[in-house]
Amino acid sequence: MTRLGELDPEVLPPHYRHNSASAWIFFKADQPGFNFGVKFSYGEELRVVRYIDDGDKASTRRLFEGLHTKKKEIEQRIGAHLKCRIEKTSVSTIYTSKGAFALESVPDRREAVDWATKMLRDFVYAFRPHIRYITETAGNL
Repeated sequence: MTRLGELDPEVLPPHYRHNSASAWIFFKADQPGFNFGVKFSYGEELRVVRYIDDGDKASTRRLFEGLHTKKKEIEQRIGAHLKCRIEKTSVSTIYTSKGAFALESVPDRREAVDWATKMLRDFVYAFRPHIRYITETAGNL
């Protein structure tokens, strides 16, 4: 995952979180309030996620809706279907996923890391112009 930071200087070092069932790796990039990361759980799907949370529920929803209007264009750019969720908290997510991996298997683990790294890179480049536009015009939304 650190390969992503080597490819793009705007990507800050990752932050890690985990509990007994899941683990998350978060990266801060682009604009404040728009983070992205990888979530994986044992026996479940592997996700690459764009987190949207500027601290204000109404504002976050407007930012989410602005990105949601670009969903088809972003899907074409990354070559994957996006799922979108507005959470009960102020956080909203846009993500793609790949089926469960047997992480104890070295080939599966390599495939998972390669997929997540590529998809994270694609997320950064596909979302970046839309995020910049949305944050620059946020006062007009």
